[in-house]
Amino acid sequence: MEIILDSRFDSLEQLSSLTKAWDLDFRLVQNGGFLGQIRQTVMPEILITYARFGTKLHQAGTTPPGYRTFGIPDKECQGFWWLGNEVNSNCVTRFGTDSELMCISNSDFAVYTLSLREDYLEKLSESLGLSCPGTDRNVTRVASEEMAILHQLARSAVFHRVSSVRTRVANQLAQRLLTDCADGTSVPCSSARSRDQAIKRVIDYLTEHGCNHPNLPDLCEVAHVSERTLQYAFRERYDLSPVQFVRCWHLNSARQLLLSSSHDGKTIGDIAGMCGFLDPSAFARHYRLLHGELPSATIARANSNKYQ
Repeated sequence: MEIILDSRFDSLEQLSSLTKAWDLDFRLVQNGGFLGQIRQTVMPEILITYARFGTKLHQAGTTPPGYRTFGIPDKECQGFWWLGNEVNSNCVTRFGTDSELMCISNSDFAVYTLSLREDYLEKLSESLGLSCPGTDRNVTRVASEEMAILHQLARSAVFHRVSSVRTRVANQLAQRLLTDCADGTSVPCSSARSRDQAIKRVIDYLTEHGCNHPNLPDLCEVAHVSERTLQYAFRERYDLSPVQFVRCWHLNSARQLLLSSSHDGKTIGDIAGMCGFLDPSAFARHYRLLHGELPSATIARANSNKYQ
């Protein structure tokens, strides 16, 4: 087994660029910048990752293609929202074949993910006398005693200093997960709540319309809900008002532009304007609060990385 990543990060772009096989689009929704830890190991049939983030995040993207991914929240993780379900440390998540990752995590987020290659999953299920897990995504609630065993196996599979032990334990963990998902209480994921649907409509709108900064009445029209419902929805999920969330969304987009080579020749004021901020000084102030550094420091970071 090869350790391919074992690091702590102070920027989301480092995390996204180095995390193997995951297609990530993480956005800060809490002031103060980003702090996180990733340890990831790989073997021919299994990719196992431990992730710990000390900042509230909107997580999106996809899981590794050609694999089926399971998530085990660490025992220290108090909970997070994932694709329509409240998940805590007594749950196992199973991603569907669509591989969609949609999570709102808090500053205590810590999770192990186990990605099993499709052919290995089928053979393992057959050897255990189990049906291969379905292609839908769901949450399985596991008895606390069994969850303690999963936590212990997951930690050893990631952190044990002996490679052969990590390999053996990772296979044991895969077997145990399949058995637990077959025996546990499964709760199919659903985002049918009107508040969750309202949030999704707003995010889809922001993704499609780029720098547009809609006001609250516009957002309510986009979301097809009342102002009261939309306020509750964003406060519940992000601890932000809808307008504050929109500002965070565009400040994250601005950071991506500042870090991208496509910004060559553009000033910070140009990029602020591209992201819908008409006052450069207000943009710099809000940017520093969210990301923990000024826009000029982000450009300096990007330029420094070019020459490393």
